Amino acid sequence: MNTLMIFVLVLLGPGGRPTGTELYFVELTSCIEYRDALVYQSTHIHNYVVGRKTSKFDAYCEVRLIPQSEAGKGKYIFRDPTMKKKDE
Repeated sequence: MNTLMIFVLVLLGPGGRPTGTELYFVELTSCIEYRDALVYQSTHIHNYVVGRKTSKFDAYCEVRLIPQSEAGKGKYIFRDPTMKKKDE
């Protein structure tokens, strides 16, 4: 069985307990950018400097191995942004 390494954004509620909400990513940078945008309530490129961290929840990214056959189906829908082609 082939496996695939993915990155999971785990949302934490008050007291640092997992809420059960998880978002899946193929790339670590996508997971971290999504986390920062949520936690700092800002989509600015330097949101950790510009924004203020919310006190309502927190989040972290973790690595998981899943069966490759399940990738992109059912539970494992990836949230990575689509790559735009540069104009030539």
